[in-house]
Amino acid sequence: MTTENPTPAEAGELILTAVLREKLWRELYDVMRRSCDANGPRLVTELESLVANALVASLSSETNAATDPLQRELEGVFRRNSDIVEELPESDLAYVVAQALAGNRPDGLA
Repeated sequence: MTTENPTPAEAGELILTAVLREKLWRELYDVMRRSCDANGPRLVTELESLVANALVASLSSETNAATDPLQRELEGVFRRNSDIVEELPESDLAYVVAQALAGNRPDGLA
């Protein structure tokens, strides 16, 4: 797919990917913001670990017994958005997660 002169189908796919990416980003951002407001900031490495564990658990059919409330909430976001997680290219998913962890808001949030 090219982005210089995309066909109408490619343009539609690009728009859909952007919408899906922003929906997931918005939910992750909201969870991270609420957690930080309630509990204070956490180390980035700890957050990355929680997100990775939540993502793996959300893809599993087993219920995760996570004791960390943030991990349980992140797992819920990934489960609710499993169709998006499966549709997004891995690089887009990594970008969305990194942006949410960094506390960057999606463009659509004011």
